[in-house]
Amino acid sequence: MIVNGLDLGKLVDLPQVRQYPATVPGRVCHVDGDFLAYQCSYEKPEEPKEFDDMKHNVKTIVETLIKMAGASTALIHLTPKESDKGGRYKIALLSEYQANRKDRTNTPRFLHVLREWMHNELGAVLHYDKEADDGMSIAQQAAIDSGQRNLSIIATKDKDLNMVPGLHVNWSTGEIVDVDGFGWIDIEEKTSISPATGKHTTSKKLVGFGTAFFWAQVLMGDKVDNISGLPMVPPKVLNAIDPTQAILKAQEKLAKDPTHAPSLKVLADRTAKEIGPVMLMKLLGHVRDDKTAFEVCRALYKEYDEWAPKFMHWDRENGIRYVPWQDAFISEMKLLWMRRYNKQDDVLDWLGQVMA
Repeated sequence: MIVNGLDLGKLVDLPQVRQYPATVPGRVCHVDGDFLAYQCSYEKPEEPKEFDDMKHNVKTIVETLIKMAGASTALIHLTPKESDKGGRYKIALLSEYQANRKDRTNTPRFLHVLREWMHNELGAVLHYDKEADDGMSIAQQAAIDSGQRNLSIIATKDKDLNMVPGLHVNWSTGEIVDVDGFGWIDIEEKTSISPATGKHTTSKKLVGFGTAFFWAQVLMGDKVDNISGLPMVPPKVLNAIDPTQAILKAQEKLAKDPTHAPSLKVLADRTAKEIGPVMLMKLLGHVRDDKTAFEVCRALYKEYDEWAPKFMHWDRENGIRYVPWQDAFISEMKLLWMRRYNKQDDVLDWLGQVMA
């Protein structure tokens, strides 16, 4: 069962951490309550659960996360059903925000009851004017600003929060990571064996921390939240960063004769590509700072706009509406950014500081 991009049928038990780190007095573990509620309320059709067991599991996981994080206490963050999610529905231009979650029929039967219990009994915070992700990010930034970086730590399975500076505890392994600055991105490969055929299959996914991961999402988008990113890599860019043998030969001929029609046609006929992890590394893998990442992403959005398809607004009820590439670029940044301060233009304020 896939919910919000997570395969709940494959969730493993709590990690068997043999030795927990020393408790840091005053450290707060900020827990992703949205994921926690799904994890604990999910039931396999053949294995129904009692609500008391779900409550017990929530408490057990929170207690374990506190120990794994070396924290004194935990604060659970929830996005209530009535939340405007920081205005992201209005910000979205290229794809309807979280449209893939509409009319969901696979919602666990006790999900909302468990969330209400988490709020009433465990003091979970309800974020009506933003998402729980933003709430955790803002809390962590407040600790950093007050000189108490060591007293805040985030616990989540959500990759989006990897861009947030400060301490993170890996929900699966107990590893503590300190995110600072631009960070890094890379490709993680996993090999699985098909039970039916016995064949090995290798999958690739993008991993990383810091604002490097943010810029990667600005290009790749986020399927979990139905965020577009850059729809395709235009042929001109592909010819430069990922040339085929035919492209290389055509480029050699054009170096001698810039008007060579057959070679110009070879370059022009290159098929555009979507951005997967491998392509993403070709676009951003060499980048080591935010200024350069901004310029690369900006140039790619501009080049796409100059190519045939253009950017189009997702809502076409009253006809096709074209979106200027600058607006598309800013919209995607606002959607994907984990806010450090509680305002919709937070990413632009941060970018202004970066580019100063």
